[in-house]
Amino acid sequence: METDFHESASQPSHNNPNAHRPPRGYLRRAIGNVRPTRIAPLRLIKMFMIQSIEYKWEKSERGSKFASERSLLPEKLLLDCNLNNGSGIALDERGSFLNHSEGLASCNHFNIKYDISTDLLKIEFLSIQPLYGLPPSTKVNKGEWILLKYNYREVEPNHSVWFFEVRIINVGNFSEFRSDVFIENDVRRVYDFQRNIYRISK
Repeated sequence: METDFHESASQPSHNNPNAHRPPRGYLRRAIGNVRPTRIAPLRLIKMFMIQSIEYKWEKSERGSKFASERSLLPEKLLLDCNLNNGSGIALDERGSFLNHSEGLASCNHFNIKYDISTDLLKIEFLSIQPLYGLPPSTKVNKGEWILLKYNYREVEPNHSVWFFEVRIINVGNFSEFRSDVFIENDVRRVYDFQRNIYRISK
């Protein structure tokens, strides 16, 4: 069941593709390569792209003192992945938190279901109260991409070290595979589940 969400007119933040390098010495535990490799364009009838990005910092770096530095972390990067010609799916997984099975990429908050043969690219929201037993969902139409975001806490077994993370997933449906597809095209929607507060902006 697809659900229409109310959208605000505000623009998503962190749209500067050149702001991918945080200040020296900050967020040494950030996950993922932030120097992506350019990939030559490949023209196909349709192509689904899923990019996951994950940043991690220690408890001492969590507060407002480092808020401005955290705001410089990019939410979209050049694609740095190989193309799966057989499935028509491009997976750029700098974040390692997505689980995969055939036609499905999932995490704590989202199911991303895809089938290139039927042009299905759908996102299910697992953190929202299900309607009639099914999670609310939205479809990613051709020529669009959607940004998903949530935060996460990780504690080592002896509770000696706490880590805080932000996890970002960019999901796109395009007819052309380009490394800069998320940077050169405006995001259609942003679904933000950080701090257990659900927000959406257009």
